[in-house]
Amino acid sequence: MGRNGTKDIVESALNLDILDLQRKGFLARVAGIPSRIEWMSDGKPCSSVAYVLEKRGSVPVSMQLQYATSDGDSRSCDYWVSITTTPCNYGGIRLWFICPGWKNGIPCRRRCRKLYLSPRGHVFACRVCHELTYESTQKSGSIYYELIERPMRIHDKALDALKYSRSSRRQDRTIQRKEWAERALEVGFSRVPGAAEILGPILAWKMKWGVRGRRLGL
Repeated sequence: MGRNGTKDIVESALNLDILDLQRKGFLARVAGIPSRIEWMSDGKPCSSVAYVLEKRGSVPVSMQLQYATSDGDSRSCDYWVSITTTPCNYGGIRLWFICPGWKNGIPCRRRCRKLYLSPRGHVFACRVCHELTYESTQKSGSIYYELIERPMRIHDKALDALKYSRSSRRQDRTIQRKEWAERALEVGFSRVPGAAEILGPILAWKMKWGVRGRRLGL
């Protein structure tokens, strides 16, 4: 939990995405040879994890993670994460982590694509084990999110979609979403002080020129 009693969010946690690691070649390294994964911030390394692969043939079956945490209760971590596979519909296999976390004294063993290290955690585990939520979920229900931020996002996507859609039925649905967003923003501008003054001109520009800066012929 965060300091204010809310759950930590996914966006604040480091994550290991097994598909991303596979695409970038991290899982193609030679078994038993130490390697390193780094996270960047402003173009500079901000965190890193050392790892060693165990393989069966060319397929990784587990990954040893080694790193130190420094938030609050500092400690050195060294443990293995199992990797499993499932067949793909069109041939080949897909890799998955087996979550090494524990929940209420019971090992998770959940098959997952991503493992997270929460700001107050020590082990990379699934989102359920860390009780992580998404930032949009925590915002959901607030006046600003429901009447300003969410409608603005929907409006942007609708404008963008209208420039490329060729189906009249799809265009009709997109126009309906765009008009709903505009009505919600009218209400939001009347209820959120300063929003109309700051965001109104931006919205007007987007409606005239579109999200990518090209004039719309609606």
